[in-house]
Amino acid sequence: MKLTEKQISTITAISTFCLLIFDSLFLPNASFNSFKLVANIFIIIFLIKLINSTVSEIKSKSKVNVTGFIVAFILVAFMFKVVNF
Repeated sequence: MKLTEKQISTITAISTFCLLIFDSLFLPNASFNSFKLVANIFIIIFLIKLINSTVSEIKSKSKVNVTGFIVAFILVAFMFKVVNF
């Protein structure tokens, strides 16, 4: 069974949020950053997929939902800020 691009993006986003919640609840003062590193990797993968889908939609010259991409980009940037601070 092959996953679609939308399913992979959804799984990545849910995994990132679960890691952030687990990190904030159970490891608030942890001295190691393994969970933050994994969360950063998921966020970067999600960001790359978002940029890739934006570029592919622009290249296909179809109607681009700019507002949706801006909102998704802001959410990913917010997740990145939450993980790093």
